[in-house]
Amino acid sequence: MNRIESFKRLASTTAAAAVLAAGMPVSPAAAAPPPFRDIASSYARAEIESLAATGIVSGYGDRIFAPSKPVTRAEFAAILARSAGLDPAPEAVSFKDIPADAWYKGSVGALVQAGLAKGTSPAAFSPAAALTREEMAVLFARALGLEQSPAAASDPGISDWADSAEWSRAPLSAAFRAGFLQGTSSNAGKPSFRPKAPAERQAVARLAYEFIHHGAQYREKLAAGPSEAPAAQPTASPSTAPAATPSPASATPAGSSPTSSPDASPVPTATPTATPDPLDRLNQGGTVEGGLTLSQSGTFGPAAGLATVDGTLTVDPGPAGEVKLRNIRAEEIIIASGASRSIELEGIESARPLLVQASRQADPVRLAFSGRIDIPQMVLYSGAIVDNASESLGPISIQAVAPSQSVSLRGTFPKPIVNQVHGARIEIASGTKAAALQLDRPATLQVQADDLPAVNVQSASSLNDLYSLLQDNAFLQKLYGYTGASFRNFQREYGRLEDKSVYTDDLASLAASTNGYLTLYYMSGGWQYPHWEELRDLVLNAIEPVLEASRIAQADIDRLRPGYADGDDERAVRHDLRLAQSGSGGSSVQWSSSRPDLVSADGSVSRTGKDELVQLRASAAWKGIVKTREFTIKLKAKAPGNGLASLLVTGESMADPGQVRLQSLAAAFASPLERVLPEARQLVYDGLVYDIRLLDEAGTELSGWSLLPAADGSSSLIFAADRSGLARTRSGPLTLEIARPGALLSRISFAAGSAVGPLRPEDPDSVHAGTDGRDFRLSWSEPSSGGMSGQLYLLPAGEPFADAVQPIALISPYLPDVWNGSQPDADSSQRKLREGSYRFYARTDAGPGISYIESAIFAPHGEEPSAMPQAGSIRTFHQPDSILLEAVGVPTGATVRIYDSPLDGGRLLGEAVAAEDTIAIGDVETVSSFLYVTFTEPGKSESSRAAVALLPLPTPPDAAKLRVLNRAGGPDAIRIDEAPPGLTVEVYGSPGDAVPLAEVASAGEEPAPLSLQLSADLDAGARAYVRYRIEKPQAVAWSGFAELVAGPGMTGLTAYGAEPGETSRLFTGTGLYPLHARLSYDDGSAVDLSGGAAWSSSDEQVIGVTAEGVLVPRASGAAIITASYEGYVAEFRAQVDLERNPALPQSLYASTSGRLDSDGRLQGVQSEQAYEDHSASSPFRMREASYLCVDYRDAVLHADLFGTTAIRLNGSVLEGAYAVSRDFRYLIVYLPDSAVAGVLEISGMRSSSGTPLSPVAVYLAAP
Repeated sequence: MNRIESFKRLASTTAAAAVLAAGMPVSPAAAAPPPFRDIASSYARAEIESLAATGIVSGYGDRIFAPSKPVTRAEFAAILARSAGLDPAPEAVSFKDIPADAWYKGSVGALVQAGLAKGTSPAAFSPAAALTREEMAVLFARALGLEQSPAAASDPGISDWADSAEWSRAPLSAAFRAGFLQGTSSNAGKPSFRPKAPAERQAVARLAYEFIHHGAQYREKLAAGPSEAPAAQPTASPSTAPAATPSPASATPAGSSPTSSPDASPVPTATPTATPDPLDRLNQGGTVEGGLTLSQSGTFGPAAGLATVDGTLTVDPGPAGEVKLRNIRAEEIIIASGASRSIELEGIESARPLLVQASRQADPVRLAFSGRIDIPQMVLYSGAIVDNASESLGPISIQAVAPSQSVSLRGTFPKPIVNQVHGARIEIASGTKAAALQLDRPATLQVQADDLPAVNVQSASSLNDLYSLLQDNAFLQKLYGYTGASFRNFQREYGRLEDKSVYTDDLASLAASTNGYLTLYYMSGGWQYPHWEELRDLVLNAIEPVLEASRIAQADIDRLRPGYADGDDERAVRHDLRLAQSGSGGSSVQWSSSRPDLVSADGSVSRTGKDELVQLRASAAWKGIVKTREFTIKLKAKAPGNGLASLLVTGESMADPGQVRLQSLAAAFASPLERVLPEARQLVYDGLVYDIRLLDEAGTELSGWSLLPAADGSSSLIFAADRSGLARTRSGPLTLEIARPGALLSRISFAAGSAVGPLRPEDPDSVHAGTDGRDFRLSWSEPSSGGMSGQLYLLPAGEPFADAVQPIALISPYLPDVWNGSQPDADSSQRKLREGSYRFYARTDAGPGISYIESAIFAPHGEEPSAMPQAGSIRTFHQPDSILLEAVGVPTGATVRIYDSPLDGGRLLGEAVAAEDTIAIGDVETVSSFLYVTFTEPGKSESSRAAVALLPLPTPPDAAKLRVLNRAGGPDAIRIDEAPPGLTVEVYGSPGDAVPLAEVASAGEEPAPLSLQLSADLDAGARAYVRYRIEKPQAVAWSGFAELVAGPGMTGLTAYGAEPGETSRLFTGTGLYPLHARLSYDDGSAVDLSGGAAWSSSDEQVIGVTAEGVLVPRASGAAIITASYEGYVAEFRAQVDLERNPALPQSLYASTSGRLDSDGRLQGVQSEQAYEDHSASSPFRMREASYLCVDYRDAVLHADLFGTTAIRLNGSVLEGAYAVSRDFRYLIVYLPDSAVAGVLEISGMRSSSGTPLSPVAVYLAAP
């Protein structure tokens, strides 16, 4: 049972469903919490680490959790679904803006099934939209079962209760009463909640932890009766969370009620309570309970000794305030404001990082450290001047600085300074020394060149090294031994490196690092150097041949992959590998293996009896430069035997002794079958798909039989003959072949009938007291010497052969070929013989792996068996709740019986007396695609069984792929996105209706869209019921119904570009540019139909358009793009001028860092794809990378693109995303969520000359 069920069976979900929510990408449970490096200052740090350890939450890569980031609806759905223990249910999702492979689809479906989730409209879920704190709290409250009527909702004592929506007040009131929610202190004297503010990820994590670990206690507290509203917190603490909140490391005391604050971030409170006691205790070296805010200038702390603040110490004297802190130990210190002259800190200790959050003021606050400083880290969330004279100051992390602010460093910094802000301005004062300035994100450094060597800059390359190289020609010395004083003389004295035929890896590394230095120098203001262009051209001209050779080797190794046989991949290798010996760029390739006994250097594979992991190492060499890459593959365990182990042939003797009626074949395999595909007559064995064929003596495939999985295990299957069986010549050879193109698994040949057949039963003693063996006589063909041997069994007609435990005679070439039954008085099931029909079975072995069972029925005293149903005389009608048989020529008064087996016995599924030609068999449980029917006429014995086809029930329509096209002006229709081929679609107004409103047959061989026009219009809210029908000459089957609800009426269609008002555009380059089609409804809503509309261009030579609505400029000119959908049409006007902008993207890369290595290549590449090869049907996969890298290769991008580009995902601005250029060729796009999917549009790029570049569209697939 999931947690929601254990709290309460979701007694009411209406309000919660109107809100819906969604969750962040989650990773599998790990053995230890991930080392998030940005949660040290989060009030929910312990909860985040606990949830990460159990797989409920995860970060965004690069050890980033982003605790203050607003949670999206998609992210919240995953958190809530996992917290509640709900199983993923992607099939329950019908929203059009959730891709089929979206990572969060299963979570949204789980909430839909639980009644917790609905979309922002009937067709949209808005997964990327931010969730409010009000919505977050309501959904958790509903999932917990914290219910009360709207009339019982009351103000819980928060200052902003009036800001909450009417629909949210009942669950919010209950959550506050139960203690699940608490407000945060505010200047209004009451706690506040901020219902309309975005819910931050750390707030969601805290409530998720409480939901999982203490949910039952909150329900019990609410059930116990009303409680007082929480009182306002009079302390000066920011009260980011109540002190009573239990952490994951401590249990809640019995009888206590844990509390939780969904506050999104530590929000400093204004002036503290006007009482002198806390300040007196602080200045006298005492202890201050709880938090304290210093809102005025002055010196605080004892002159000697040490004062203690048990909570958060907030320094907030205002933009002109000056404060000196001395000899104070605090749980946490926050600098919220202060003058640019000074906030002095001396003898300060803090258990948690010191936070600088002075973004409310224009000028940066100055922090001057001296003496003993014991803090784990200083985190800058706003600009600051850091003046350090302390030898013990800890590391500094620059986390969030506005573009208008800067970080100034003065003094000596013994610990690393890490920049996490793209484009941050970092000023390094003269004389400053820093152990390490780590640029995790690109920054603008303002520094005097003479002082730079004292700062160890750690980035893609080192400024210190670059200055050294440029000042003393070190790189030229290392490359050529050149010692001249001028760059100008270099080319006159030395030829280009391309004159060398062979390079070395050291030379390539040096050339690449030099290129990296050059790039960083430019980023840090080097372009202002008077001879910058001359210097750049000289350096690039010298090292380009080495870089090119390195690029060729690297490109070859990056493209290299082992070649797998059909059906194999790196996770399941069963056949030899294809290992390329040369790269596409011309490099030579060599392979090695960690297990040469399993995989040789030429790709030969030798499997063992268990799965094995093997490491393959490939080396690509070009002009002496070698690049390597490793691959891990899994060899699957070798299946025992060669497939087919044994074959049992079942048949019935016929009047013609040379004929046998073949009924079934039962095949057993040496190891389990992975899957049987009856319709395709295929099976999956040892990971591969094989075709199964039954051939006659001429090699022609026999018809009239079907493939069924055996009921006795996964290593067997049955070939069942259609209708009354296959009449074959007894001695005629048949062949069972199991093969796939180029490979044979098994082939076995056998005679159609047993050599002892036919069986000839007789009635030698029709007058005898009682019934014993003297009433029976059976003869058979005598096996030749050395031929078949076996056993003879006798069972009442209708009993299964499995009941036979004792043979009545043995069959052998050395024994008589007749049995007269003079002795036995019991059958093979050891029951006393009686009057009635019996069946003889002769089981014989005909050599290794082949056995036969041949039978004949015996009716004593001349009792005549009933006529067997004839082929084509019975038609079946299969519905989910019943089966109807329509029989032609059934004898009057005959009993019709239906069995699940072709042999005597089996399960009787139903019977009826044929008073009419139509026979209803209710409550029938079928086990295969055949039923076996007998007739029993009055005064006659039961006939033999005839197989009749029973079509399997079609899969019911997927409601997610059905739509009611409710046109405001009519006529209405039902639209099926993918109608399966070979069936008929029926639409009913009610499941009980006998006549459908409309029906149409689905043609073709592949699933295709289909529309059914209705004779009557549907109002919004009306229901329609759709089902599928499959019909063959002798069988019909219907699926269950899918219920549809008509939405609002459609009113019109519009086509536009990046923005709804953009109905025309000038294109100055080729590439991809997505258009959007929006369908409007009469209730004011709209839905994006970009992928569902039909697109066309008036001039494909000028500009083409894909099926997804993506424009492809081809030549200068003009064209009109038309979008149409279900009778609605919209136009977009395009003009193309390719002379203005020839720059085109070449390749796409996914990178975890977005940086260049010393070779000038991207680091952390997870995937790559040629830009022209990617499309909506072949989207680019980011996997877990956060940086999308667009390679323009031959183009030169402007060096400063930060802040000038616009980035949209599926038509909406992607918050938190930004773009920069690298090495003048890479457009690096940071994605705040690596799991985004859809169409990413990037515009606003420029070339180095300032010329605008055409927008870029990238199709992204979920990882």
